[in-house]
Amino acid sequence: MKRNTQLPPLAYGQFLNGLLLGLYRSSDFPTRLRLLTNLERFSGSRRLQARTRYGFVMAVDREDLIQRSVLNEGVWEDECSEAIRWELRPEDVFFDVGSNVGYHSLLALASGVHKVVAFDPDPLNCAVFELNLYLNNWANGECSIQQYGVSDQEGSLRFYRSTLENIGRSGLTPRDVVDSFEIKTKTIDSMIERGEIPLPTVMKLDVEGWESRVLAGCRQLFQTAPPRCVFFENNPDCETAEREKIWSLLESAGYKIFRVEAPESTFHNNYIAKHIG
Repeated sequence: MKRNTQLPPLAYGQFLNGLLLGLYRSSDFPTRLRLLTNLERFSGSRRLQARTRYGFVMAVDREDLIQRSVLNEGVWEDECSEAIRWELRPEDVFFDVGSNVGYHSLLALASGVHKVVAFDPDPLNCAVFELNLYLNNWANGECSIQQYGVSDQEGSLRFYRSTLENIGRSGLTPRDVVDSFEIKTKTIDSMIERGEIPLPTVMKLDVEGWESRVLAGCRQLFQTAPPRCVFFENNPDCETAEREKIWSLLESAGYKIFRVEAPESTFHNNYIAKHIG
């Protein structure tokens, strides 16, 4: 029976992990996947440890789209990953809004940034993220995980967890829903004002259609200490009104927007907004 939720935050030990990875990546034979699945079940259905091309390790669930890409290719969204690495400096404070299980935060840490603050309201994502930090010997002082939804006002909203095939579609807008629950929401401005988080210098947003609300909750930040750049996703199926709000909020704050991928790319729509004053 196919699972509808991702694996718990547990990873295989070194020996068994090497055995299972070898089987997963070996030449195909008729019973290979069945054997791999049975071995995983027998050994407790834990996560495979996969090393990325940037050197950090992630505990992955091979049934999830994003994590399977890390397992197979060592990277997620190649061009966007390279653009983020190119932009980051050691002294940066990197905000990862919609961090999922931590890929972009880990990428920033591997690039040597001073501080990462990650935001994700899903407790399971956060637990897996903490496991990934542990596997790489990164401490809480280097990366702070804020288990909140980020929006344009404080309160509570319903969070919709998506199917396992792409947990990256989970968010505050219902898509392929398998579960939902109430979460707390905060704004970036209010958290900065209360001293809960530092000022960011680079931000990345991937909140599945909620980007304009996140940006609306950064108005004070954009007026007083605008981040050098903001990476964000705007999917092809995003409503035109939402796209217009994103562009209006960023351009009025002094940003110029560029697409990260080549123009012919239709699967991803990642952008970088650079502050030009």
